[in-house]
Amino acid sequence: MSFTSIHRRIDQHSAPTPGEPTVEQSRGARVRRLARVASIGALLATVGGGVLAPSASAATLATSGTVGSVGLPTGKCTHYPTWKRLDVTTAAPRIYAPNLRAGGGNDSAWVRYQLLVVDNNRNLVDASTYSGWSAAYDNQAASFTGSNPTFMNIPNYSRVFIVVEWYGMGSAVYQLDQYQIYVKGLSLPYGPADSCAKYTPPGYISA
Repeated sequence: MSFTSIHRRIDQHSAPTPGEPTVEQSRGARVRRLARVASIGALLATVGGGVLAPSASAATLATSGTVGSVGLPTGKCTHYPTWKRLDVTTAAPRIYAPNLRAGGGNDSAWVRYQLLVVDNNRNLVDASTYSGWSAAYDNQAASFTGSNPTFMNIPNYSRVFIVVEWYGMGSAVYQLDQYQIYVKGLSLPYGPADSCAKYTPPGYISA
């Protein structure tokens, strides 16, 4: 089957059903549910209907069902020493469809993701809404429009977790383990670091 026919199939027949909540419809219920989660351990039990299994990978916290490969971005942290503030943002992950059959471009899936910020004790700090659904293939990552939010004034040593869903197939939770730390007024970042930390270089003068 050609890549073109696979693309046509996912556009016409594999899209989420009309009853699937949109990003905005999901936002309120999702954020309210996350607000009640006391720890990331409890959070993992809420993703994928409570059937997520721990993963052997340090970056992959848990998976459920059938999932594709995911390329994780590097987190971008910005420290404002004068204000004692720490922000974090990141690019979208590179999400691929599960490779179920031999050959490239012959497996497809609708995918989406959500960003979570957790503190050093794995308590949930903040969460984005879900991205929109986007088509992914086993040899081509999904393309997402727009930019991710900046989470402001987060605790020191926070990390970003990414929840990824493959529509009707599976879900997974990943932990970003590399961050570049920018300091207000300085052009070059410090890192990579394993968390988002407040770093003030020796002799730093506030810009």
